[in-house]
Amino acid sequence: MNNEVKKITKDNVLYVFTLWLCVWAISPPLSYGMVYRAISLGAFCLFFVMTYNLVLVKNKKILFLLFFYIIYTLVISYLFDGFDLAFSRNIQTILFLGFFYIFLYYKETGFNKLYSLAFIILILFGIWNCITIYTLDSYVGVARLLAQSSENAEQFTDEGVGGYGLVYSVMPLIAIVAFLIYKRLFTIEYMVFSLFFTISGIWLVFKAGYSISFILLIISFVLVFALRKKNLSNLVLFTVILSFLWFYWENNTESIFNFLEQLFKNNYYFETKIIDIHQSINLNNAIGSVEGRMERYTRSINLFIDNPLFGCFEFQKVGKHSMILDKFAQYGFFIGSLFLMLILYVPYKYCFFNNKHFGFSFGVFVTFGLFALLNNIPTSLGVSLFIIYPILYDFLINKKGTKYHS
Repeated sequence: MNNEVKKITKDNVLYVFTLWLCVWAISPPLSYGMVYRAISLGAFCLFFVMTYNLVLVKNKKILFLLFFYIIYTLVISYLFDGFDLAFSRNIQTILFLGFFYIFLYYKETGFNKLYSLAFIILILFGIWNCITIYTLDSYVGVARLLAQSSENAEQFTDEGVGGYGLVYSVMPLIAIVAFLIYKRLFTIEYMVFSLFFTISGIWLVFKAGYSISFILLIISFVLVFALRKKNLSNLVLFTVILSFLWFYWENNTESIFNFLEQLFKNNYYFETKIIDIHQSINLNNAIGSVEGRMERYTRSINLFIDNPLFGCFEFQKVGKHSMILDKFAQYGFFIGSLFLMLILYVPYKYCFFNNKHFGFSFGVFVTFGLFALLNNIPTSLGVSLFIIYPILYDFLINKKGTKYHS
C-alpha cells in the first residue's frame, strides 16, 4: 500500500513538473523573467533526479549520446567563447533537449498519464494565439519585432503576445490535431478545445506572415491526410508535387495573391484579410530577404566544407539562420550528425516503425526537419515535438478519445 501511494505521489509530482515546464516554455509572459527561468531549471533538475535510474536502464545509449552532446558543445563553447557566452548560447538548445529527456521517461511509463496535460497546453496555445492575432491586427510588423530581443519585444511578450517561437511551435501540431478531429476520437469538450486550437493556429500562421511557416503548414496537411500508409510511389509523387509547388510559390507569390484578391473582391472581409496577409508577407520578406538567408546558409555550408570533421568551433563565424547547418559548421560532421539524430529521433521512431499511421508522423518528421534546416529552433518547439506530439500519437494509436473523460 505504501509503495502504491509513493508511486502515485511521484507520478503527480512529475506531472506538475512537466506541466510547469510546458507552460513556461510556450507562454510569452514567462519568457523573460529570471525567476521563471530559475524555477524551470530547478524543475528540470528535480525531474532528472527523480527519473534518472529508470531512464538509464531502458535508454543507456541514447542517454549517453544526449549528455555527450551537451557536455561536448559546452566545453567547446567555453574554450572559444568563455563561460558566460558558452552558457547563454547553448541554454536554449539544452532546454529544448531537456524536453527530449522527459520524452524518454514517459516513453517507458506511458503517455496516457499526460492526456489531460496535452489539452491544457492546446488551450493555452489557443489563448496566446488569439492575443497575438489581436495584436498583429493593431501593430504591423510586430511578428518580426518579437523575433529579436529588445525592450519593445519584452513589453509585447509581457502582454501575452507571441512571435517567432509561438508560430513555429504551433504550426507542426495543427495538421495532426485536425486529423484527430477528423477521426472523431474526441469527447465533445476535447473537440471544442481542439477546434479552438486548430482554427486559432491556422489564423495565426496566416496572420504572422512568415512565408516558410505558411508553406510548411500546407505540406503538413497534405502529408498527414494524404499519406495514410508507407508507400514508395506515394512518397516519390509527393516529392515531385511538393518541389513543383514550392518552385511555383517562390516565383509567383504576387500573381497568386493578386488572383485571390480579385476572386474575393466582392467580399470585403476576405478581400481585406488577403490583402493584409499579402502585405505582411511582403514586409517580412523585405526585412528577412531570401538573399540574406542564402548568404547565411552559404556561410555555414562553406565553413563545414572547410572543416568537415571538427568544424570551425567558433559560433561567431557561422550563419546563425539554420540550426542544422550551424551545428555542422561549428562542430563538424560527427557532432552535427549527432544533433540531427537527437532532434529527429522522436518523429523518425514513430514514422518508420509504424505503417498504420505513417502520414501522421511523417508530416511532423518532414515539417520539423525542413524547419530546423531553414531556421533556428526555439525552446518552445521542444514542447510540441517531444511532449504534445507523442501524447497525441499515443491518443490516436490507443483510440482513447471516446473513452477518456478525466
